[in-house]
Amino acid sequence: MNFSCLDSLNQSSNPSLHYAMKVLSMYEDIGSVEFLKEDPKLLGTDIVNKITVPQSRIFRTSGTSGVPQKVYHNEETITFAVEALLDRIGRENYSSFCCLPLNHVGGWMQVERAFRTGGSVLFGDYKDLAEVDMVKILKHRWISLVPTQLHVLLNSSLGLKNLRSSIGIFVGGAELPPAIEMKAREADIPLWPCYGMTETAGMITALDSDSFLDHGSGVGTCLSHSRIKIVEGRFSINSKSLCYRFGESKIPKNDWYETQDLGTFEANIGFRITGRTDRCIITGGEMVSPQVVESFLRETSLVTDCMVVGEEDNHWGQRVTALIILKSNAKLDDLKKIARKSLTSIEYPKDWKVVEAIPISEMGKLKE
Repeated sequence: MNFSCLDSLNQSSNPSLHYAMKVLSMYEDIGSVEFLKEDPKLLGTDIVNKITVPQSRIFRTSGTSGVPQKVYHNEETITFAVEALLDRIGRENYSSFCCLPLNHVGGWMQVERAFRTGGSVLFGDYKDLAEVDMVKILKHRWISLVPTQLHVLLNSSLGLKNLRSSIGIFVGGAELPPAIEMKAREADIPLWPCYGMTETAGMITALDSDSFLDHGSGVGTCLSHSRIKIVEGRFSINSKSLCYRFGESKIPKNDWYETQDLGTFEANIGFRITGRTDRCIITGGEMVSPQVVESFLRETSLVTDCMVVGEEDNHWGQRVTALIILKSNAKLDDLKKIARKSLTSIEYPKDWKVVEAIPISEMGKLKE
């Protein structure tokens, strides 16, 4: 098997390197590969004939219930995803510094792009970008991050230096908070905010770094293989890279796929993500957007990070609860006073929990 897409700078003991080598070796068989967390699994032809097509790529994602579901891609959907991105960024060898887990689409698609274009992938931890001078290594590479990782790196002088040296940084997987967006722009980071999901084999929109640095916001316009329509504020997707099966449900080609993502579209600006329907909090019969409350709390400059969730409550149905990491010398009482003056009574958190870390997964999602 040709492993030339796996950069020679990779350490032989790196778990991601071994994971990638296993998957690429499995590609030579007719079976399908299931991207499990610890190790990829090769599915035999008996299973393939029942529920998959040969050489499927099977990932896992959480549905609206939070129960993990299998997402089935094939050679065609993966190819469309790679080609559409190359249409946007220019057709050239795609090389990257990969710090996302390979059992997720966001990590594995970096290998697919390098494998198909003659590029290479160097694996590492995103924290390496804040601890090791990698300017020369990153000069001809892309980086993909989730907002929580970007937030950490923006507070490191070496992290900023490394990020600036790359071709560009795709950031997706979760909504990009305005405060982080502003800080990245002020630091002249070549950010490419994007939107996509496991079901679409990665990104289907992207905002180029020049537009981002020129005070553009949002996640840009659709890539060449996709379309988005907004119905009652919710995104529906038509994409050539859309999976052919989600869990127990087959997805016919050319179908519109309804998502849980809320957003808007403005001419000359593109799409913006405003939230998710499955994150909305229903309290006292009224709907609260956690993103609105989170944005306000971040803008007070009293918190390092925060997350607003709805917890079960016998009286309210759900109660608005704020998980916050206070900045040094900041006081919770001061934060409460400011919030009381600016938030509506229904938005004001009924519970405040000071924590050391926000319960976010390695892909920037709220842990169940």
